Amino acid sequence: MKKILLSLFIIAGFCSISTAQITIFEDFDSYEVGQDIVEVNPDFFEYWPGGNLGLEISDAQASSGNNSVYLFSNTGGGPADVIMNFQDKYETGTANLSFMMYVTPDHGAYFNIQAEEQAGSIWASNVSFFRNGTVEFSNSDNSVAAVAIYPQGQWFEIRYEVNLDENIWELSLDGRCLASYANPENSFASMNLYPFSGSGDAEFWFDDIRFEHSPEAQEVLTDAGLILGNDPLGGLEGATINNVAGLLNNKGEAITTATFEVDYDGEITTIEMENMNLMEGDTAQVNTESPLELTSGLKEIVVRITSINGVEGDDVTCNNSLFAVTTAVEPAPRKGVLVEEATGTWCTFCPRGHVFMERMHEKYGDLFVGIAVHNDDPMMVVEYDAAAGFASYPNASVERNGMVDPSGIEGPFLESIGVSPRGAFDVGADLDESTGAMNISLELEALQDVFFADKVGLIIVEDEVTGSGAGWDQINAYAGGGLGPMGGYEDLPNPVPAADMVYQDVARALVTAYEGADSEIAGIMSAGETKLYNFNFTLDPSWDRDHLSLVAILLNSNGTVNNAMEISIDDAVENGFVVSSVNDPELQSSFEVYPNPAADLMNIKLASADVGNVTLEIMNSFGQTLQSETLQSFVGEQNWIINVSDLPNGHYMARVKIGDKTAVQRFQKFTK
Repeated sequence: MKKILLSLFIIAGFCSISTAQITIFEDFDSYEVGQDIVEVNPDFFEYWPGGNLGLEISDAQASSGNNSVYLFSNTGGGPADVIMNFQDKYETGTANLSFMMYVTPDHGAYFNIQAEEQAGSIWASNVSFFRNGTVEFSNSDNSVAAVAIYPQGQWFEIRYEVNLDENIWELSLDGRCLASYANPENSFASMNLYPFSGSGDAEFWFDDIRFEHSPEAQEVLTDAGLILGNDPLGGLEGATINNVAGLLNNKGEAITTATFEVDYDGEITTIEMENMNLMEGDTAQVNTESPLELTSGLKEIVVRITSINGVEGDDVTCNNSLFAVTTAVEPAPRKGVLVEEATGTWCTFCPRGHVFMERMHEKYGDLFVGIAVHNDDPMMVVEYDAAAGFASYPNASVERNGMVDPSGIEGPFLESIGVSPRGAFDVGADLDESTGAMNISLELEALQDVFFADKVGLIIVEDEVTGSGAGWDQINAYAGGGLGPMGGYEDLPNPVPAADMVYQDVARALVTAYEGADSEIAGIMSAGETKLYNFNFTLDPSWDRDHLSLVAILLNSNGTVNNAMEISIDDAVENGFVVSSVNDPELQSSFEVYPNPAADLMNIKLASADVGNVTLEIMNSFGQTLQSETLQSFVGEQNWIINVSDLPNGHYMARVKIGDKTAVQRFQKFTK
């Protein structure tokens, strides 16, 4: 049972809860296994507003004693949802929260801190644990405050130490301070225990939860601290970074000089910043003189302040070091990652989604397949919005595998882009320009086993969408810059007039159902086998065909997305509508491309006993021909050496045609 200690509160008439030292501790050892913690202790645990399912006590794991509380979900979150209330809303003094957690390997976890006594009003902190072993701590405006590597398959401690008087929130993992920051919503009221994962299934335990509040807080006179920099610390293998942190003058005199030490991948780099005039409340970016190359996998980067204005140390030691994580991934061949954004013109913070979706497009190109699913505005597709089931805005779903704030999509994207897909598509179409009637062909090639329960999906998306009238103005919480920079929205009014808005990635139609169409596979389709699907659709005449694209997706049997690709309708029409598979098995078997991936020179070998004109084409992932060569009256063997050094990193196709026979080999250009 929960233990509560109120220092001095027992002296009647002299103090109250708001002025007393309070300690709340729960180790779950007085409960019976299988009990719902809300039912047995409703004074301190309660259901999330509107909910009626609590969490069960478990003896499968325990940090101390025999019991802990167990959370599991494979449904994208819930249905259990519990609040542990701290008996008040604390806005002054010092609030400390610590607890032990255990996360099953290859699973995720989550919790949040509520800022108001009424749960669901304001989230003071959101924390997501990803199955790749990283954890993200976000503050009340969903800005990421810290990223770290957490130990999977063992107990670890999370600790908040919050000086509410000074608005200094310190985060620690296993006794090591990760970050210190100011929170826009500077209050503490409760903790939300919710089974959820930003990637994959959720399975985790809590134990030894302790909350303490004191009316006293340390006065801070000088504090310069490190925060996460403006640029992400992740990307594709071989990418480089310079921006390793931000320097914030929290309190004190102007900062004119600062020195730092950066520890990354066994190398120590020093940084000197001079001739500054960093006033209280201002931030400067900390950049290395020479770029740091991201190395494969998850790597910790540590930045330390060694001096400010020639002096070591200040009143807050935690934020003098910043621990962060770099992620570098080699993309799997023919892989694309679907990200569906929950948005609406009525949504005050949805400009954040616009900004981060566009940044992902710019950084990752056709590896990133983004769709904006609008709600309750003129761009809404009713059946898509209803099926996606977004509960909050802005939000995003990466491969339909849990929800994440748009500012945090890069982490799960990088988790997914390196995972080899089980199948990939070639897309073709024909279009009647006068009526908008389309025939669309999806040829699915199995790269690994594809099963009868898998499904294929097809969605129409439009870029550069504009409109006028009711519902087209974009509500903008970032107007005026009070919430900091947000991709230029801080310089736009609230609302942003429709005349100034251009919407991207707008979902226009589900050609198949949201959950996809049956794969029509009898049993298992083995690697190398193909299957063709034909669909019909008539385009709305109000859509701009020059900015329309088709998104093809392969769905796993559990509804998550295994692979995605996007192709413009113009390129699909250029590929042509295919009624039946045209790859000739004999020609295909004698057509070789190597090495794969290729960096500079690539060999193409072809053998054919048939006499005919042969055409070789090199095409990009959109089906556009980049190189072409024709040999007359060909028979026998032919070897080509193709220079691909000038091609951008990405996925390509080599196609040969002899008469009415065609063969295709796919390859990847990849240079570190």
